[in-house]
Amino acid sequence: DATVRVSVFRGASVAVMVTVRPPADAATTPQSLRTFAYQRPAPHIKHTGTFGQLFYRDLARRDGFDDALLLTSSGHVIETSIANLLCHDGDTFVWPNAPALPGTTMQLLRRAGMLAERRPIRCSDLPSYRAVFVTNSHGIAPVGRVDGLRIPLNAGITEVVTGLYESIPWEPI
Repeated sequence: DATVRVSVFRGASVAVMVTVRPPADAATTPQSLRTFAYQRPAPHIKHTGTFGQLFYRDLARRDGFDDALLLTSSGHVIETSIANLLCHDGDTFVWPNAPALPGTTMQLLRRAGMLAERRPIRCSDLPSYRAVFVTNSHGIAPVGRVDGLRIPLNAGITEVVTGLYESIPWEPI
């Protein structure tokens, strides 16, 4: 088992970099996020230009948070430094309607049949959701705090989304 990242660089020629690390699992405790106004360039493309998002992630960690939550200049939620944000309003799963990378777990949940809407989400709206999660290739983890705002934890909704995720079959490579 391992976490493997393959990066392909184009220029005058093509170069490939392979990074192998120990397996990485989703966090098992509620995550805390610190907000920053920052939007990645070409956010719909996975690319190596990650300085900004990792810079803000490191600032968040320095201040005792698990990750950075990136916002538009008008305060709308985009994504974290390495994950998408998924909310549940009590009836419906909701992804932020903002320019972001369509992450691995977001795509897997969609293919597994999870119905979700896309809506503009302001950071100040987050405590009104029944549950909020970070989703990335490591898995799904609940969010318990954004800056000083407490985010509700809901075991039932967590069980639904993690159960769906865990039901997705692995693909042999």
